[in-house]
Amino acid sequence: MKKKKDIVYKDLLIRTLEYCYPLDKFSMEEVKTGLNLTDEEIDHLRKYEHEGRGAAQLFEISGQNKDNNEQTYFLYRLTPVAIFNYLEYVELVNAKRNARQSYRVAIVAIVVSSLAILIPIIREIIENFIRLNSPVS
Repeated sequence: MKKKKDIVYKDLLIRTLEYCYPLDKFSMEEVKTGLNLTDEEIDHLRKYEHEGRGAAQLFEISGQNKDNNEQTYFLYRLTPVAIFNYLEYVELVNAKRNARQSYRVAIVAIVVSSLAILIPIIREIIENFIRLNSPVS
């Protein structure tokens, strides 16, 4: 069974990928401000920026920059693996949505075809009932 914290961090990673995907370069401070993250969440994200994590590495250092106070900070970019995994995630979400929509359309089609079969049968039964119960002239 997954812990609640694992689910929260999974959501954090997906939100981070969604935020960073359109950006060419970004700093962790931009991510923190843009997603309104806590220091604990940023610390969790920093686990995915270092070399040697294999497929789990989401960020790689792309350069350095200086802010107004002349402090140096790193600029990051998403790794190709992170981009590929994000695109797979988006495809999976779309596939699930399309599957639910296809299921609903199939149910409606079954109901319509059932009605198309039942209506003539019911109509014939009613006409025969009326014919049998009407006075003979």
